[in-house]
Amino acid sequence: MTFYGAEAIIVGIIVYFALKKTLPDFLENKNKSQKNTSFAKNVLTTLKKPTTWCVVIMMFMTYGVIITYNYVVPYCTAAFGMSAALASIMGYAANGFRFCGCWIGGQIADRKGLSNMLLVDIILMIIGVLGLLFTPRSMNFMWMLVISIALLCSFMYSAQALHYAVLEEGDYPVEIMGATTFILSPIGYGIAESIMPMYNGWCLEHFKGLAGYEAIFKTFIVMLCIALISTLIFRKLTKERRLELARIRDKNTSAKSETQE
Repeated sequence: MTFYGAEAIIVGIIVYFALKKTLPDFLENKNKSQKNTSFAKNVLTTLKKPTTWCVVIMMFMTYGVIITYNYVVPYCTAAFGMSAALASIMGYAANGFRFCGCWIGGQIADRKGLSNMLLVDIILMIIGVLGLLFTPRSMNFMWMLVISIALLCSFMYSAQALHYAVLEEGDYPVEIMGATTFILSPIGYGIAESIMPMYNGWCLEHFKGLAGYEAIFKTFIVMLCIALISTLIFRKLTKERRLELARIRDKNTSAKSETQE
């Protein structure tokens, strides 16, 4: 707890100095825009945007998979005869995959677009879950299992890193971002954290042995397919905004290249 508390303080200080130059302009523009608005109006504005509900569905479905990842470790032990020590090592390895996934996802998203990367994340997560389900249950195929876990872990955290970033493509004004978070967090995160543990427990109790884990992973597939459809709809609704952002990215890239030359 001491470590996490200190980490939050340090990151807060870094963010403050990183944004220090732009903060006065941001606050001035925010105060001007909020003179004739209220939080209730901002909430209503957010609720009326169809992109809000696309993001809510995408967040709920992907985060529901993320918080259920812990079931992968006992599944590996039961299905593959893996020792508890080795299974634990693979569980902890997720932290390394998390770092790689977030970094790779962020780099690609900056260059190719946020929702583009989100689509890739979801598709690769589906492939990772399919690998968990259909890898032959033998230690001889451990390499397939490791690849599947690496795909799932890396890109589920990459997707999580884009949950709020993708709102940029939805063209949400700064003054309603607080209201937007007020809606997204309780539904996308809160309800998922309430429902998924109960559902997973029911699967393990109702379907005995490995069948319970398989039911959970099959549910993952359904949830990720729903998230994929939701992201595709989001992209259709934000086509003009994404084209605008693409032009800005190209312009910045050209300016950077000229500066280096």
